[in-house]
Amino acid sequence: MSSGDARDEGVPAEPIRVLHVDDDAAFAELVATHLDRELPAVEVLGERCADDGLARLRDEDVDCVVSDYDMPGADGIEFLAAVREEYPDLPFVLFTGQGSESVASEAISAGVMDYLEKGTGSDQYAVLANRVRNAVEHYRSERALERSRRRLSLFIEQSPLGVIEWNGDYEVVRANDTAQGILGYDDDGLAGRPVEAIVPEHEREEIRAVLDRLHEGRTDYRNVNENVTKDGELIICEWHNRVVTDDAGEVVTMFSQFQEVTERERHKRQLETLIKNLPGMVYRARNEAGWPMEFVSGECEDLTGYPAADLESGEVAYGDVVHPDDRERVWDTVQEAVASDEPFELTYRIRTRGGRRKWVWERGRAVRSRGGEVLAVEGFISDVTAQQERRRTVEALHEATRRSIAADSREAVADIMTDAAVDLLDCPHTGVHLYDEDRDELVPAAWTVVVDETVGDPPALGPGSLAWEAFEAGETRQYNDLRAVDGVANRDTNLRSELIVPLGSQGVMLVSSTDREAFDRDDRKLIELLAANTTAALEKASRERMLRRRERALKRENERLDRFTGVVSHDLRNPLNVAKGRLDDVRAERSIDGLDEVAAALSRMEDLIEDMLTLAREGRTVSDVEHVALGEVAEAAWRNVATDAAALAVETDRTVPADRSRLTQLFENLFRNAVEHSSTDADDEAADGREGAADGGSDVEITVGDLPGGFYVEDDGPGIHESERADVFDAGYSTSGDATGFGLSIVRDIAAAHGWDVAVTEGTAGGARFEFTDTEEGE
Repeated sequence: MSSGDARDEGVPAEPIRVLHVDDDAAFAELVATHLDRELPAVEVLGERCADDGLARLRDEDVDCVVSDYDMPGADGIEFLAAVREEYPDLPFVLFTGQGSESVASEAISAGVMDYLEKGTGSDQYAVLANRVRNAVEHYRSERALERSRRRLSLFIEQSPLGVIEWNGDYEVVRANDTAQGILGYDDDGLAGRPVEAIVPEHEREEIRAVLDRLHEGRTDYRNVNENVTKDGELIICEWHNRVVTDDAGEVVTMFSQFQEVTERERHKRQLETLIKNLPGMVYRARNEAGWPMEFVSGECEDLTGYPAADLESGEVAYGDVVHPDDRERVWDTVQEAVASDEPFELTYRIRTRGGRRKWVWERGRAVRSRGGEVLAVEGFISDVTAQQERRRTVEALHEATRRSIAADSREAVADIMTDAAVDLLDCPHTGVHLYDEDRDELVPAAWTVVVDETVGDPPALGPGSLAWEAFEAGETRQYNDLRAVDGVANRDTNLRSELIVPLGSQGVMLVSSTDREAFDRDDRKLIELLAANTTAALEKASRERMLRRRERALKRENERLDRFTGVVSHDLRNPLNVAKGRLDDVRAERSIDGLDEVAAALSRMEDLIEDMLTLAREGRTVSDVEHVALGEVAEAAWRNVATDAAALAVETDRTVPADRSRLTQLFENLFRNAVEHSSTDADDEAADGREGAADGGSDVEITVGDLPGGFYVEDDGPGIHESERADVFDAGYSTSGDATGFGLSIVRDIAAAHGWDVAVTEGTAGGARFEFTDTEEGE
């Protein structure tokens, strides 16, 4: 539209402010004259150099800059670069007499909006005016759009509803916090996601159609649909969709407001489904014995075998349809609900017209007048026979599991559960393969008669087989057409479907069918339940088999120990007693050199026999565990040991769960060990002419104290060299000529029997220190 058109039609034009920078004052005035002629309400601001032009821009609002190229100081390109730095979107037209391809290219690179040579005729001024008008209109449109976007951003951020902005590819540009919260996302987690990310597959086609219509410019479109949260939960949302368009009516952006209405819509949909499909039988009955029906609709005849008219006419009373064994319970339940003005629901049996027994589920409520009088009872009744039979099947599976738990072998478990698959789940092609560790294969353990007739004796299954893959992965594998599956051992098999369910580390259960796609979701759930119960029974049988093996091994070990203790106790002790008796006789009649050494040797042999019997009889088990005070047991053990001049310091009030007798023996052996080795050291010093104990014995001090999670026993004697600490608990090891070497071995066994760890290290005074850890703190 020309300026003349605007003036003729009386359309007021918005003023345009143009900054013209040109060092030629006469030319600048000529440009201002022509722009005023071509453009309505134009105001031309003139400057002579780039610096003054920048200063003018900073002081006043300008809609467009027109600049010469060749000027004193900064040229037009440099001026353009400076303007772009501060005003990146402001229209800039380079109107120059220095036209060249290089100048034009440089100007375009610097971000000029338009490039125009001055020329000599008046037509160029009309072109300039048109270029300025177009540039300003575009600039103002962009600014208006930006303002709209800012308003939209403010609207999105502050809206109490969820708001999502979409791009042309139906991807989320942005979403407010409410939208992210509804859909389970945080920290702009929705941005960049396609619409499919929040819409379930069955809704996507319809939602795409909605967005397509929106993209075409149709606005205010409402829809209600299911959505998917980040965690995969299905919710229902109500959406109001809008578009933002520019002055030309082109779609600039699309956005949607929404809120979650899951409960409302689900209730509505349930009600609509109830009314539309009438599941079972919808009724209204008088609250009287026999439940005389005023209204019956739906699947009355399918459910009861009687036409609805028979019940409405009173020819058949619904009370007579209810199974006699359940009538009283049903009546009492309904009357309690009516009295409390609460809805009721219950499951019971009916007998149909043909005498068939069914299970039904009923839900209803009392209908009252405004005064509170009960007018009727209304509700609906549906057939739940299949669910009840499923429940009974599950109960039967659990009963089979109880029998399998009592089985004495894995093979017996496999037999019981394979029979259950046939009898309870109607799966005649069932087998169980158990893992054989020696063969590293799944070996057939039980299979049905039908399997035997179909494939004969099932083969063992190893790596590469479908069963092995399921076993290793620990995941159920379902094949709806075996002939289309790679890895099938026999492609000519007449079996088409198969479920392979792992039995933990025990093996696999294979359930097959000659039909394609034979197993639905419910079948799979029941078979997996059977497999889970089978796994539990197999694991119990495995544990018991291992326990029996251990018991047999322990029995053999105990028998060997009994024979050993018999030899030690009888065959060695008797000759030893005879030798000691004869020695006493000889020493009483005459004095013979060396008899003291013989007596000492016999005493040492007797000590060895006693310690060996202790090791053999006590073993690594404890009984009669109770919380005992360490200090009390240590002091009692001290009184049982010949301690010479030694001293005991008890620095603990800890209690530990222990066998008091075995713990006493542990302390006795440790005390005896400390005294004997300290005495040996003192004797060695005396023999070397060094100072020893005054009475030839030991004046060692022994301390019993606390450790984190345990206790210690240490002495201030000579200690145990670091190189010998690893050997001191070995049976028979001793650095004392008088000791048997079994004392510390017994200490280790007693600690192990209690589940304690024992270690030997250097004491605080340089002596030996025995530390016992992993003891449970007493109360």
